[in-house]
Amino acid sequence: MQLSRQAAVQPGKVLPGQGLLRSLPRSSACQHRRSSRQALRVRAIAEAERTATKSGSMTPIQKDVASKLKYLLGKSKDHDIKDIYQGTAWSVREHLIDSFENTQDYWAQKDPKFVYYLSAEFLMGR
Repeated sequence: MQLSRQAAVQPGKVLPGQGLLRSLPRSSACQHRRSSRQALRVRAIAEAERTATKSGSMTPIQKDVASKLKYLLGKSKDHDIKDIYQGTAWSVREHLIDSFENTQDYWAQKDPKFVYYLSAEFLMGR
């Protein structure tokens, strides 16, 4: 008695290279609908990017990163992913430093009392 390869496969398992969608036949109408939906999505994303990159519609974060690219890295138009990363890192660094200074000023104004203690666990020498 001969067993086919399909019969030897356990239920619920898919052979490599044989996804569930690949095994189903697709009609040309289904492919056409999917490609037209994909084209609409691509157009919508491209339009959103075009409107977002106009000079008047940049968010404050985008403006900050663009200024870091221009004034720290000297790149206003021809920049790559590494430059964008560097500009973003400098921008985040400045915001963190500002936040840290605000926190220090707040605690200096409040002048709270702090309690420090040393636990006996650390004195045992273990």
